[in-house]
Amino acid sequence: MRKSDGKDLAIMNMRRKSYEYDILRHVDEAQKSSGKDHHIAPILECFEDDREPDLAFFVMPLLSKYYLPGFETISEVIELFQ
Repeated sequence: MRKSDGKDLAIMNMRRKSYEYDILRHVDEAQKSSGKDHHIAPILECFEDDREPDLAFFVMPLLSKYYLPGFETISEVIELFQ
C-alpha cells in the first residue's frame, strides 16, 4: 500500500536483459508519450537493486486481488489458461 494515497500496488520483477523487459519499457514509453491507452497497467516507478543488478522492479497499480477471479469448477481454471 502506498503511504501517500493509500492505493494498493503490485511490484513485478524481471530480468533487465529480456524481451519482456524491452517490450514493457517500450510500450510504457509509447503510452506516456502518445497519451493513448495501450491496455497495459501503467508503470508508476521502475527501480533497481544493487544487490540484484540483473533485475528491474516495476511498481504498478494492483488491478485485482490475487484471489480474484473466484473459480467454482476446475474447468473454469483450465479455461482461463487456454
